[in-house]
Amino acid sequence: MVSSRHVMCGILILCGATAGAQNDAPAKSKDAAAQSSVELNDGRDRVSYGIGRNIGESLKGDELDVDVALLARGIADALGGVESPQTDEEFKEALQEFQKAMSNKALAKNEDFLKANAKKEGVKSLPSGLQYQVLKEGKGKKPTAKDTVEAHYKGMLPSGKVFDSSYDRGEPAQFPLSGVIKGWTEGVPLMQVGAKYKFWIPSDLAYGPKGRPPVIPPNSLLVFEIELLDVIPGDAGDLEPAPKLKLKK
Repeated sequence: MVSSRHVMCGILILCGATAGAQNDAPAKSKDAAAQSSVELNDGRDRVSYGIGRNIGESLKGDELDVDVALLARGIADALGGVESPQTDEEFKEALQEFQKAMSNKALAKNEDFLKANAKKEGVKSLPSGLQYQVLKEGKGKKPTAKDTVEAHYKGMLPSGKVFDSSYDRGEPAQFPLSGVIKGWTEGVPLMQVGAKYKFWIPSDLAYGPKGRPPVIPPNSLLVFEIELLDVIPGDAGDLEPAPKLKLKK
């Protein structure tokens, strides 16, 4: 959920995600995007603008409906030691209402997306809400929820932004299907070794209302392309998930 620190996540992820936030976004040509007229004359200017840019990119990615002018005024007042016009309790109450409204909006948007997606050619829907499309059929063994699998995968937000990819790391991942999100536990056993599927996973089968900030927003529907490479029987011993895997429960 959105926390009182959410607007500062740009600062918290500045070291690791400044480039990521820009590189993962869809490329825009100079003709397609407005160019900022701000002048950055030294390192202090660049850091100041970069922090603000990170905050804005995060808020935009999470589609948070905030008043930009008041957001900037809040930062300026805090840095300037100006007393807040609201109490902590008033802020908490407003934040709770805001979180509830954003949660309802996200869930409604997910529902509309899945309804439209279900009508597309080749997309199949399961009673749980999980949707999938066969990109390539396999001919090997099917895993069970108790097995460990080896797979290549790419995880995306509905916008198309990639948040995790074994392809980018240059090696497949191994993990027990009993230790990942519900959408994987249900979906991967549909596949045979050698198959490649695309899955649309509702938020309740992924990370739910908490999400995994700042990477995965609250109540986010997730999209995965998964290529099943091998199945390791559950009695072969537990394998630890790859260190960078972001699919743990």
